[in-house]
Amino acid sequence: EWKAAGANLLLEYWIFNWGEKLLPEVLKTLEENDIRLMLNVTGWHHRKDLLYTEHRDIVKRFMKEPSLFGYYLTDEAPMTLIPYVYSMRRMINELDGDHPTWECNLFDPPAYLKISDCYGADFYPIDLGSKGLEAMNESMKKWAVCRPSVAWLCPQCFNKANYRPNTRTSKELYDQKGKEPTEEGMLSIALLQASWGAKGFIYYMWDDLFRGPYSERYEGRKQAMLRNIRKLKDLEPYIMSGRAIAELPCVDEKGRTRVVALED
Repeated sequence: EWKAAGANLLLEYWIFNWGEKLLPEVLKTLEENDIRLMLNVTGWHHRKDLLYTEHRDIVKRFMKEPSLFGYYLTDEAPMTLIPYVYSMRRMINELDGDHPTWECNLFDPPAYLKISDCYGADFYPIDLGSKGLEAMNESMKKWAVCRPSVAWLCPQCFNKANYRPNTRTSKELYDQKGKEPTEEGMLSIALLQASWGAKGFIYYMWDDLFRGPYSERYEGRKQAMLRNIRKLKDLEPYIMSGRAIAELPCVDEKGRTRVVALED
């Protein structure tokens, strides 16, 4: 289903927990379905002493995998980690010049631009009491000024109630402490990111489609996610054309509106 929708990348947080028996099967399945793996190495932060020994050996192993796309270096890392993550990037670049590195921060590009080949950031505006896309748009403006060479950003496809206390077994608390994303809401995040120049979209996250007390929501969430992917895939010639994005004048009738033109 994911392949048919146009998905082409998997970022698996717990890949090193799969074990030697399951891992080769998963990598083969990805290769057969033309889906690539973003290897999560964020756990290396906890063992900095292994960077040039055990972690170097991991790169040597995975760089030969046909399904490998790149390396995920850090997830919302504090600034104190920037020197170490930069050393991760340098070590990987020196060993493997064919696969890029990527990181994800909280839209603070000046400090983080050098720590990965591709810039990444997340902003999850779907929530109770949130200012929504307006606050996200302000962050995108600041990000765009820095003009990273390429950016892969993280649209939201999860209910934030999944990460709040005692909500996963109580429907009442779940509804009180989170807002269920709509299909249009999820897509609007990705489209706003594309309007500022994002080239890749890594939705966060698959596990949340089946989390929470509403097991009956899983299929609907999944199908909404697949339709989002199809729509972005249809826009790929425009998003990836390399042509300048033209901002168009508009008159706001309800809320604030951003209108741009992308050419193929």
